[in-house]
Amino acid sequence: MIIDCVFEWDDQRYSPTTTYCKFFTKIKELRPDIEFNFINSVPLRVEATKNKLYFGGNSKYGVSYMMVINQSNKKYFLISYWDAIKDIFEAGPLINYNLSLLQELITTSGVVVDDVRFKPIPYLNYTPFSYVPYTPEIENIIETLYNLNLPKTIPDKPRFRNYPNDSFRRYIMQDNRFDGIDKRVHILSPADYMAELNQHKINFSANGHAEICHRDMEILGLGNVLLRTKLVTKFHNELIPNYHYIAIDVDDFTDHKAITDKIINKYNEIKNDTALLDFIGKNGREWYVKNGTSAANADILTKILDFNKLK
Repeated sequence: MIIDCVFEWDDQRYSPTTTYCKFFTKIKELRPDIEFNFINSVPLRVEATKNKLYFGGNSKYGVSYMMVINQSNKKYFLISYWDAIKDIFEAGPLINYNLSLLQELITTSGVVVDDVRFKPIPYLNYTPFSYVPYTPEIENIIETLYNLNLPKTIPDKPRFRNYPNDSFRRYIMQDNRFDGIDKRVHILSPADYMAELNQHKINFSANGHAEICHRDMEILGLGNVLLRTKLVTKFHNELIPNYHYIAIDVDDFTDHKAITDKIINKYNEIKNDTALLDFIGKNGREWYVKNGTSAANADILTKILDFNKLK
């Protein structure tokens, strides 16, 4: 069998593509019975743009995707970090995927209907994957900070540095129970941002467009306590609420007052419980090491891809 792996080779700037690079290198070693070819998606993306077949990151050859294709019959797996996976089903020819040949969709991000209600997509059948920090640089900073074992504090207000591009974030910025910081005004380098995140034992994280957020992985990697609304998305190795992170149950994501009340109440409930915070932080860090780095994501991919499905 000859397998083409189509993705952007970049192991320096973006952890999803770094994952794909590490996967490709590793799978070639693990499966000498299969011939693997790398195909660079960048020139394919350029050509598709010229032919009016590429319309941004959600389109075929987008940076968040890797296609693993049987060269002989064109059956393929799609591995995705895209933040709205419904696009490949609902945007039709704009996305340019032949879904009749798709044998398996592997993702963890973007499995909600929208970033207002955060309900699971009812028709979506996907194989749970994992997630990563934003960049390899940040992955390295996480390890440096974790190994320094610096002292951490628990402020009276949970800090949330963010880009207030949705109504919930804007609500938080106006709620004086939070230390809300608009990152457009107070811009930090990756090193300074991670150092700031590392200062506090409890870190709040709001849903991103994909629901799961790179910040979630970064908090877990630091060994801090991730405080967030309960995740809809699934993982290959389960991220367990109130074991790996502190989860807030939400019935209605449009009720910002009710959500922030729950967050603040939970923050105040746990902030002095040293044993609980150490327990959650330790468990979250252990999960991150096995599931949250680009190397761990690549390793998971080598285990869940069944190439017999492409025959």
